[in-house]
Amino acid sequence: MAAAKAKNLAYAGLQYRGECWAGNTLGYNLVSDSDCNMKCSANSSETCGGSWRNSVYSAAAVTPPAPAAKYVGCYTDSSTRALPTQLGWSNATVETCVAAAKAKNLAYAGLQYSGECWAGNTLGYNLVSDSDCNTKCSANPSEMCGGSWRSSVYSTQGTTTVAVAVTPKTSSITVGKTAQLTATVTGSTDKAVTWSVQEGPAGGSVTSAGLYTAPQTAGTYHVIAQSHADPAKSDTATVTASTPPPAPAPTPAPAAVAVSLSPATADVDACQTYTFTASVTGTSNTAVTWSTLEGPTGGSISTTGVYTAPATAGTYHVVATSQADTTKTTTATVTVTERIVSVAVNPQTVTASQGGTAQLSATVTTTCGAFTVTN
Repeated sequence: MAAAKAKNLAYAGLQYRGECWAGNTLGYNLVSDSDCNMKCSANSSETCGGSWRNSVYSAAAVTPPAPAAKYVGCYTDSSTRALPTQLGWSNATVETCVAAAKAKNLAYAGLQYSGECWAGNTLGYNLVSDSDCNTKCSANPSEMCGGSWRSSVYSTQGTTTVAVAVTPKTSSITVGKTAQLTATVTGSTDKAVTWSVQEGPAGGSVTSAGLYTAPQTAGTYHVIAQSHADPAKSDTATVTASTPPPAPAPTPAPAAVAVSLSPATADVDACQTYTFTASVTGTSNTAVTWSTLEGPTGGSISTTGVYTAPATAGTYHVVATSQADTTKTTTATVTVTERIVSVAVNPQTVTASQGGTAQLSATVTTTCGAFTVTN
């Protein structure tokens, strides 16, 4: 490395037990460290590459950190490779594959089938669910290395900051009720969040699925979703819990329709008239229909409540029926009397011989009219 550094070259490579090579770019393909299996002849505790294999070191005092990687997604692949440049057959990690792709000035690095490393300048064929990239990296089981014809694709252009967004940002609910919140995490394959309520138990509760339950006390509360991948990143939803409005007063039952007659009883001379008054309550329609219980023999009554008594004495009944509710009626009792107003005999004086006869007539006047009786 000292010789390479003296030449201002970035990398030093040891090969075939002791050959020293240097340059400013890395080798063609990153392979397993087991391919560099020859001990250095000058120091058997060190490895000096192998047959057409270089143990490559940075000539700088500290190996540069691997370039940051931005996860793009899980993409399908086929025998006609979407990322055509193979940089390693096995044992690749996210860091080593991205570093190798970046060294080749390729835009994307794809890890597949536990540790293969592929690179290129276009993405895979189809973006699929991250669950399709379900194979752990053999060299680093904490990372995912694609799957069968699936590539975990990273951009070599830098990382994306983890961000959390909660929806809806504001909610209004009744005390004791629930609101469903959703957290979306970007910039990381780890989409998990930890939910909490800023005000603690007094501010309600929230499940691991984001279902918030408001407390019984009205107020404004704050529900927080914190990124599992980067706990420094979170987002907050504001929930306003209010007391329910008072229940409306029950609508009073409508007043029952009722009909009354004035007077309730009456004495009427035969063939004479008498006026009854009907009152209707419980409705705005105060009209009534008039009738006599006994029909025409019981007299008659007009639409304005004027009753005409029959010529025959007796007890009769006047009926008033509500037009708003025909089941509601009332009855007045009428006692009809045949009354004689006067009797006149004609002639007033007569002269007759002893044993002779005289023709007399009597005119009787009643409330129904006058009639003459001759004897």
